Amino acid sequence: MAVLVGIVGSIAAGGVLLTAGVWHLRHQAALRAALDDHRLWPREATRALAPAVAGIEFGAGLAMACGLLLGLEGLLAGASSVAAALFLAFAAYSLWLWRARPLASCGCDGSGDPATAATVARAAILAVTALGAAATAGSTGDPLDSYELATAILAGAGWGAIVWSLPGALAVPDLGRHTEREAV
Repeated sequence: MAVLVGIVGSIAAGGVLLTAGVWHLRHQAALRAALDDHRLWPREATRALAPAVAGIEFGAGLAMACGLLLGLEGLLAGASSVAAALFLAFAAYSLWLWRARPLASCGCDGSGDPATAATVARAAILAVTALGAAATAGSTGDPLDSYELATAILAGAGWGAIVWSLPGALAVPDLGRHTEREAV
């Protein structure tokens, strides 16, 4: 069971970090604009902070993938621990952003959506997921057969997609924008 948890956690948390890292590396201007809008960092600092965040996301996700695919338990455990710390930092930052700058884009992706309780929860859930991967990285047990491995891979990809989609899925539409006459 521990092997299954490790694979699912590695694929989910690592996949989210790889995806976010690639997006942020490709869209540096959007990430810088979001960081500028947060008004926590000096504008000059966001020029260095944006690529650093993107690089750390991508690097941690890539290290998790390499550790998992190559069977390097130490690399997987270390990268998963870094990922857990990164997601905890994102949760704390999102909580601050949600409270201090409720209309500012969280900068998580290109949606421009502000940080919400669901954004904080997503980061916290991914931190726990990465911790599960770190804790089980050196697990030994019966090797997974091909069906169990396929299930673990699909479950990891599914869990990562579900957790990533959480803020959008829980968003409450602004129904007050339209008058009764426009709705008819």
